[in-house]
Amino acid sequence: MKRLYRVWRRRLAGEVRIAADCGDLPSDTDPEQVAYERVGLYMAFNQEIQLFANPAAAERTRRALARLVTTSSTRHLYRLLTGAGSSARPSRYRSSDRGLRPHRPLPSGPEPTVPRTDPAEGD
Repeated sequence: MKRLYRVWRRRLAGEVRIAADCGDLPSDTDPEQVAYERVGLYMAFNQEIQLFANPAAAERTRRALARLVTTSSTRHLYRLLTGAGSSARPSRYRSSDRGLRPHRPLPSGPEPTVPRTDPAEGD
């Protein structure tokens, strides 16, 4: 389990680093900090579901993620992911160390408050 979390955090940090290198995030973004906070939120969510069966856990986690991605260091990424402040939707492709790869398109309709991802999906 310990190894899995290290790999997951390293991969998240790598994706954030790539986004900063490509100009999708401000150059002063700290990839390790963003990954640390995001993994921490998912761990808190898991604890609330597994130990306390907290029905508010999902919504609280969404709000926490929204706050994380709207901080000054990641505001640009939030705009790209949600299309906020623009009539155009973000590209169907995202950058990665393996080149461009498709990801799930954002749903049509009102702008989401936070991009929804399924942590069970793997690449």
